Amino acid sequence: MNFQTYKDLARGILASERGPRLLRLDCMNPVKALASMRPVLPARLPRASTRDLESSWRARWALTGAGGRVVMASGVRPLLGRLFASFARGGRPVHAPEDVYPVYLEQAAAAGVRLTTFPTVPAPLLPPLGIGRGAEALLVPEPLVPLGRGLSEAEAAHIARWLDEDDRRVAILDCVYTFGARFTPAAETLLAGGRTVLLHSLAKGFLSPDTAGFAIGPASILATLEHETSDDGRAAAVHVLAQAADLPERLAGELARRWSQLGGAAGIPAPATGYFAVLPIAFDDLLAQGRLAVPGSVFGARGNSWCAVTCLLAGDVAGAADRHD
Repeated sequence: MNFQTYKDLARGILASERGPRLLRLDCMNPVKALASMRPVLPARLPRASTRDLESSWRARWALTGAGGRVVMASGVRPLLGRLFASFARGGRPVHAPEDVYPVYLEQAAAAGVRLTTFPTVPAPLLPPLGIGRGAEALLVPEPLVPLGRGLSEAEAAHIARWLDEDDRRVAILDCVYTFGARFTPAAETLLAGGRTVLLHSLAKGFLSPDTAGFAIGPASILATLEHETSDDGRAAAVHVLAQAADLPERLAGELARRWSQLGGAAGIPAPATGYFAVLPIAFDDLLAQGRLAVPGSVFGARGNSWCAVTCLLAGDVAGAADRHD
């Protein structure tokens, strides 16, 4: 089931007689659900250069002078699309998750990348060790979405060993769903190893989509990418990074509070991080229990054995029918 089909289905369910009685676990729009915490931009902002923005972002994430080259755009999507295009030109195949974000697969296909997919639920089935060699890329979200946890020590060590098997290999970590003062230990360790590109944006942790996205990593991988940012985007991003530097931590606290509320009221277990979690229950079964969730197939899962749930509407049993976008 694709996202648009699911949206239509959910709207119909919410408009039905049982809609007002459902526990809503389906909202995937943090900008709307957490609007009261979103940074407010002044009417006028001082101009900011690409150097200003890179400096501000590096300082916020304790990466000043570390991590490699930085390339910036309006978000992660354009950066990943350009990475995929460079991989296609160079004949570099990509391993990517099949049940996280269908846009990954769409962008790879559009770029002409040779793609191998793997599931991440209930745990990421990473490429095996000791099989094959070559200039490959491995794309992984960190934290893992929708699982709601970071890579385990064993999983991070597996990726490091996979990289060590061929010095032409590279890992791509999508760190957009980072809620905290720093990137995860796994992300920082892999980045420091010199063969990882870390992707980030202000879309989730700063509730500022389409403002600025960042890729940091080896110059050899990012050499063909150039900055593509707007004057307004740079100015807004520098302002947000300075004036709302602690927003990811505050959001982590608010999300934990909402998960606690769900746990107390409905017995929904809280994830380690973020606003997504996975329940090993089919969509129709959850719906029969009076709970509206998001089928795993919306994320690309091949079966119907699990659903993603979120805490964003905790306490809002009914809500507006369009708030799950």
